[in-house]
Amino acid sequence: MKYDEVHKQTIKPKVDIDFEQQLDHTKGRRKSNNRILKNNLNRMISSDIKKKVFVIWDNYAKNDRRVIDKKGSYFEDIDKSRLLAIEDIKKIIHQFSRGIFNIYEFKTNLDSYNKKHNYWGFTAAKGQMFFNLLTKASEHDIAKFSTLIKQVIQEPSNLGEAIEKIALLSNYVKSKQTKIIDKRKGPNPKSAAYFLSYFWQIYNYEKWPVMYSSIIISLTELGLWQDFETAQENYKSFFSLNDDIKEILSTYTGLKITNWEIEHALWNFSGTQSINSKQPKKKENNKAAIIKVVKVADASFDLNDYICSINITI
Repeated sequence: MKYDEVHKQTIKPKVDIDFEQQLDHTKGRRKSNNRILKNNLNRMISSDIKKKVFVIWDNYAKNDRRVIDKKGSYFEDIDKSRLLAIEDIKKIIHQFSRGIFNIYEFKTNLDSYNKKHNYWGFTAAKGQMFFNLLTKASEHDIAKFSTLIKQVIQEPSNLGEAIEKIALLSNYVKSKQTKIIDKRKGPNPKSAAYFLSYFWQIYNYEKWPVMYSSIIISLTELGLWQDFETAQENYKSFFSLNDDIKEILSTYTGLKITNWEIEHALWNFSGTQSINSKQPKKKENNKAAIIKVVKVADASFDLNDYICSINITI
């Protein structure tokens, strides 16, 4: 039985009044903001760029929609493995939301699981490292920090609320940065977009795309990306572009294109994949083989290149 079938009722964590007031202050504007977002985010993609997107998709489709690294290794079915992992990660989040895990136990359990099943690249800089640095910076007000994290990792009801949550976490990070002399050793406010979109995709992978650096590389090469000053502005733009590309490819293929398929096609285009298997290497019987099959269930997918290999700060 799936975890969601057992826990159908969402338990809302106890939230610090300061954070509640910050979100309540914007709830009255949310409906208006959503209309504005819907109008502003329908950007036009030129016919030339659409043709490039079609070529990217065709190349991915010709390769049987496989996720392949720079060495020619591929995953048999990373999406199937993600679906299984989602059920486990939801349980970890639930333990934290219920107060069974404190913030340190939540962080440790999440880290341990992702090191064994790193299908989202969370072990890299904008995921676990960001979490570690932010927790360390919050040691003097850990209860307030724990309450904030419980709140912002819960799935937003819409894009407007998602932007508010990213802004809330990003502003909190900025407040901690003022006390850090060497900013390079502190958490980056713009990492909030990747960090939160990871959790939201665990809740609803069909709705929320994860904001990977490799995808920003691809959007930049296509001439579609403009970097903004804040994490929330970047995610708003990214979410819109991702939806636009899904719509374009759905029309082109006559199929329902998912977030994960867009993700894999753009990874294939940017060519920044890497696999870090934690299992002992097996001897290959066929020395002439070009492609080595890697069982996803037995491997760890290190997306460090996806998240760290770009100079654009996101």
